[in-house]
Amino acid sequence: MFRRAPITAVLAISPAALAQPPLAPEAGERLPVEPAAVLRTIRGAYHDRAVSEEIEVRFRAGGQDRTERIGLVLLPGARCSLDLGQTFAWFEAGALRIVHALDERAFFQADAGPDGPLPLLEATLPPLPVPQLWLGLTPPGEQLRSLTKYARSIRWTGAELRDTGREQLALLRGEADRSVLEIEADPSSGRLRRVSFTLDQGSARIDLTVTNRPIDASAPIGRDVSRRERVNTLEELRPRIGDLRIGDVLPEMILPGALEADGVAHIQGPGVIVLFRRWGSPAASAAEAARRFTAADPRRVFWPVFVIDPIEPRALGRTVDVRSAVGGGAVFKSLSPATTIDRFAEQASCVSVAIDSRGVIRLIETLERTGPGSSNADDLSAAPDAAIVDRLVESLRTALAD
Repeated sequence: MFRRAPITAVLAISPAALAQPPLAPEAGERLPVEPAAVLRTIRGAYHDRAVSEEIEVRFRAGGQDRTERIGLVLLPGARCSLDLGQTFAWFEAGALRIVHALDERAFFQADAGPDGPLPLLEATLPPLPVPQLWLGLTPPGEQLRSLTKYARSIRWTGAELRDTGREQLALLRGEADRSVLEIEADPSSGRLRRVSFTLDQGSARIDLTVTNRPIDASAPIGRDVSRRERVNTLEELRPRIGDLRIGDVLPEMILPGALEADGVAHIQGPGVIVLFRRWGSPAASAAEAARRFTAADPRRVFWPVFVIDPIEPRALGRTVDVRSAVGGGAVFKSLSPATTIDRFAEQASCVSVAIDSRGVIRLIETLERTGPGSSNADDLSAAPDAAIVDRLVESLRTALAD
């Protein structure tokens, strides 16, 4: 049972007092409090603090419903990082830097002006449903009028403390230029738990669910860009043809099976990847060499990857035919040459790649290239070339010698 205090006590409640409130609701009860007091406590939880959170973002609009995840780190000194999946951005030392998972050679950098990181983040990145950035990076003496591009010119309309029976919450409600928002926070720590934006009179909705993560405030907040080339636009961050080299770590590759029964491949070493655009003697030779080499050691795995154009009329039929031609075991497919075969060699039609147990690339062997007038027609009866198979098996043994 919580002790009740006079309702007038909340009118002068301080951030420290709200962190350990003299006033608390009984189970199922809601107690009104001053919005400014709740807002101060929430801002205090993020400004100049070490924070790491995962944000589940659910977008709903026009019958569409999708969910994404964003990783956030805030550190004292107006430092922050955002893990947006394939894009990773961080701000420190007055500069915003961005790298892309599919571009190992470049990084984007832009310097902040006198207004600090928020205007730069907004101008550079797509609209971010990450109110923690505004909570943490808005100077403490400055009025907080925005919480993301989805909520400008906020008017705080109410706040309350609530005990649901399962958890205690501090709720804060507001109206903005194009949205109605509701924030649920931990009344003790001030950290966000859930945030919702109802946009454009209910035509769209964004719901955030926030999970705290452990943080090592002494760890670097960004990535090493010392070996990367600086570019001036985000459009220049792109998959690079032939950018992967022997000695590089293989980027994460998750590939669907050619047929549902093949499952999904999360490629890791040790093993051999054979990527091919068409089935012919070069692909058959690479596949035979990979089978022979991996069969000698149960730790090694063979991944045949059929690289196809998803808009090709016979794409599905070719997939079934090629799976049969490969002969036994699963065949995986890639609908994106730019993120798979093109990263190993320019104009490659068939490539064999060996990776060790740490995922480091030890061999890249191009067996066939495309060119003007070349065809992707499959030769399903093509046989391996014995000399090529023997040579490739020996290359694999040398590359992955224990």
